[in-house]
Amino acid sequence: NGPGGQRYVYFDYDVQECTGGVTEFKREDGSAIEDCDGKVLPWRRHLIVATVLPTKYTSMRSSYLDGSKGLNSRIFESLWLLDASAPVKKIDGKAGIGAELASVTRSFSVQPAAIPS
Repeated sequence: NGPGGQRYVYFDYDVQECTGGVTEFKREDGSAIEDCDGKVLPWRRHLIVATVLPTKYTSMRSSYLDGSKGLNSRIFESLWLLDASAPVKKIDGKAGIGAELASVTRSFSVQPAAIPS
């Protein structure tokens, strides 16, 4: 839980990306296979943290379509997201940056805005 009691969702996934287009075709047995039309990049692990909470947004416009002037603030439910990633070999290998990456994701925190009654 965060400073305002909000909850955070943590998850991770590994992905291997292609620098070009990906073409899908069917084999004779009907199964689908993908082919990379570019360079296949090394596997990366993404560690994701997300939370949703009321956030105060202030527009810096000097005037509005309704004729009002000055700063205009509103409260919206907002998704706050952190996506930290590194090559899987560096996370699991000798470089051992997995602990650093986990520390970054655990440190992610959003301070809730003061909401007027």
